[in-house]
Amino acid sequence: MVVSTPDILQVARRFREDAQYIPNPVDLSIFYPKPMRREKKKRVLIASDSNWSVKGTDIAIKALNLIKNYVDVYIISHGRDFNKTLALARKLGLNMQVLPKVSHEVMNQYYWNADVVIDQFKLGSLGLVSLEGIACGRPVITYVSSQYEEYREFPLKDLQTEEEIAEAVIKADEKLWEAEYAYLINNHHPQKSLKRF
Repeated sequence: MVVSTPDILQVARRFREDAQYIPNPVDLSIFYPKPMRREKKKRVLIASDSNWSVKGTDIAIKALNLIKNYVDVYIISHGRDFNKTLALARKLGLNMQVLPKVSHEVMNQYYWNADVVIDQFKLGSLGLVSLEGIACGRPVITYVSSQYEEYREFPLKDLQTEEEIAEAVIKADEKLWEAEYAYLINNHHPQKSLKRF
């Protein structure tokens, strides 16, 4: 049995002792770096589906509200809590541009039009949104738990509070992206994943 994120490895090993973690590979022919924009106000893309209990989208909205004068927020129209997320943003006075849900193959356009990509703040593991955002040349702000040895090389860990997230978004830059990209190439390059099989 193979799992693609370390957070489910312990559960998988209850059923199969031989379960292995093999990092998700990223399709680098679709998701590849393009130069970052150089604007004063950062474009922040909330790229994961709106799901408060699994992704912590409500936490992201509250964090971005703390820095709303410094960011333009974009959100993709999908997820079970999407309407609830819009209502929370409206209540807080956080303006967001709603983007239509698109096929996986053209998500790169959304990543390239952002300065910072936001994923999730509950799971503690890197999903495809994070990996593809990094592959497209954008720093990603997400909750990566230091409890997973598999993420020891990832440069930004244990972000969970609104204040920590807001500060990370403001500080996100090319240096952070370079460190995240080095992690991605060392761990999620398709050739590396194939060798583990």
